[in-house]
Amino acid sequence: MRSQKKTFIQSLALASIAFGGMLLYDYFAGNSIKAPNSRISHREILIESVRKLSELWKAGKWDAYVLQSCPRLFFEEENYSTDFLKCNSHYLHCLYKDRSLRVEVNKKAYSVKLNFTPEVITKKNKPFYMLGPTSELGPHTRDNGLYVSVEFNQEKMPIRLRSDCHSLYLPQGDYGQTLGLKEDPYRWSNRNRDLFFDKFLVRKRDVLEFYEQTNHPNLKEYQALSMKELSLPSDSLTEDQMHQYCAYQGKTLMKAHIFDAIFYHPGPEGVASERMLLSTRSPYPWSWRKGDSHREKILKGEKKEVTLNDCKNLYSLECLTFQDKIDPFLTGLGWSGGYMGLGVISEFTENSIEPRRNTLLSSKKLSITSHWHQLGARAYWNGRDHDRKNFSYGFENFPNHIQEIPVGFRCMREVF
Repeated sequence: MRSQKKTFIQSLALASIAFGGMLLYDYFAGNSIKAPNSRISHREILIESVRKLSELWKAGKWDAYVLQSCPRLFFEEENYSTDFLKCNSHYLHCLYKDRSLRVEVNKKAYSVKLNFTPEVITKKNKPFYMLGPTSELGPHTRDNGLYVSVEFNQEKMPIRLRSDCHSLYLPQGDYGQTLGLKEDPYRWSNRNRDLFFDKFLVRKRDVLEFYEQTNHPNLKEYQALSMKELSLPSDSLTEDQMHQYCAYQGKTLMKAHIFDAIFYHPGPEGVASERMLLSTRSPYPWSWRKGDSHREKILKGEKKEVTLNDCKNLYSLECLTFQDKIDPFLTGLGWSGGYMGLGVISEFTENSIEPRRNTLLSSKKLSITSHWHQLGARAYWNGRDHDRKNFSYGFENFPNHIQEIPVGFRCMREVF
C-alpha cells in the first residue's frame, strides 16, 4: 500500500505542470486533516480515489449507468469492445458528472466528488477539459490528458489522466519500408530511438473531443452523431485536419516506414530478422508465410469462401456478412500489437521517400481478390476530399463503381 501511494503521489506531479504547482504545493504543504471519527486522513481517501479512478480510466469497464445518464451517447454493452471505453473522456464524464465516486479505505466507504472543470475557468463552455499540447489552460504538456479534481470535504486534488491507453512501443531494430511489391525495401533503423504508435485508427469520438476542446467549426456536425457512429473510424478528415488532430494529442501523423515496421511480420526470428528487409516478405500482417494466407489460397483456387476467422485477419467486402459478429477495430492484428493493418478502411500515411504512394486502399469496399489487399500496395491521395478523382492508382485498377473513398489515419510519437 505504501509503494502504491508513493507511485500515485509521484504521478500527481502532472497537475503541477498544468497549474504551475500552486494547487499541489498548497495541498501537500497543508495539515493532515482527519476524517470524522476515524484515523483515516482526507489525504488517504483522496489518494485511494485517484488510484481507483486511474484504474477505471485504463480498464474501460462497462457500467450500465451510462445508458440512463447519457442515452444519446451510449448503446448496449455487447456492441462495444472494452478498448473503446479506455481513456474515453466522454465515458468517464458521463459516469461521474452527476454522482460521486465510491471508495473504501480500511473497510469504510466514502463518497468523493469529481469536478471536471478547473477553478480557473470562469465561463464553462465544455463538458470537460483536456490538458495537453494545445490546451488553453496553463503551460502546455507533451501529451494529452483529462483534467479531474478529486474532492473530499474541503480538500482537493487536481490530476491529469493521461490519454495513453492505446499507445504501443515499437521495439528497437532494423526495419524496411516497401518501395514496390517487387523491390527490396528501403532500410532504416530505430536503434537508440523510442517510438510509440497508436494501435488503433482514430475514431470519430476522438475527433469529437478534439473539436469540443478547440471550438472547431465542424463541432455541430459531430455533436449530432450517435455514439454508435462515433465509435467508428474517422473517415472524412482532410490531410491538414489529420495533422491538426495528431498535434492536439502531442503526436505526429503516422509515417509510411513506421507503419510498415508495425505490420510486416518479422517471422520466427524476430525483429532482427533479415526477412524484414527482403522484397519476398509476406504482405500480410498475420502471417510470415505468404502462402499460408487465406487470400493467397483463394487467388490460387485452393479455397472458395471467406470465413469468419478469415475476416478477423482481413475485413474485406465478403466480411459484411459477419458484421454483427466482428468488431472491425479488432481485425488485422500485426505482430507489434497494432490493429487494422489491412481491411476495414483505407489508411493515409506520410511518405517522405515516395510522396506519390501515401495511402493503403485496402478496405471493406473491396473484394478479397483485389490487388489493394496487400501491405505496400499504396496509391496517392492529394489530401483534400474523398471523391475518387482525388486519388491516383498508378498502373493498378480500382473499381469504377466506388465514387467515395473514406480514409482513416493514426498517430505516432517519438520521445526524446
